[in-house]
Amino acid sequence: MVSYVKHSLHPDERIIYAACLHSIIYADGLATTVFGGFFGYFMRGVLYRYIGGDIAALLAGPLEVVALGIMLSGTLMILFAWVEELHTEIVITNHRLVVKYGHFAITTHDLQLDRISGVDLEQSTLGHLLGYGTIAIRAAGGTVPDLHYINNPERFVDRLAAAQALKGSLGASPPMPALDHEETPMLEHRKSIGTRH
Repeated sequence: MVSYVKHSLHPDERIIYAACLHSIIYADGLATTVFGGFFGYFMRGVLYRYIGGDIAALLAGPLEVVALGIMLSGTLMILFAWVEELHTEIVITNHRLVVKYGHFAITTHDLQLDRISGVDLEQSTLGHLLGYGTIAIRAAGGTVPDLHYINNPERFVDRLAAAQALKGSLGASPPMPALDHEETPMLEHRKSIGTRH
């Protein structure tokens, strides 16, 4: 979803690539919800088996409330992750890199491609297996916070390198055709990958 960036494009500017967040952002919320569900389902039986009697009956009610609270917390975490995904735009155009967060309180970062001096890609072992990572942009005259949980970060890095190379070679940077997400990257960008276990 790149509606914000589309409305801010210059007349000779077009979108080259739009990154998205990986579905791993839902993992914490899903895990919390599932844990709350299992806790509530098995808790009463465990109490009566190992404690029994009036004490188990006394504890069952409050612990069920705790289980519901855990499930509600997990559901809210999933909702917040969905809102974050829906209102995050990370877009490469033929002139600049645009990063936008938020809906009511909007935060944007805008960097001209020729001001970007380098890109660092960091992936944990799990991130490498599942296809997500953190991208750090190095730039002169501006900064962009690290981009976390980017889906297919290698493709993002390659698209950014391709846009920079074409902007440099074409000078005026005429309109470029949008690159399909499944195309083979045109150029390899300088990147450093740190793997954490």
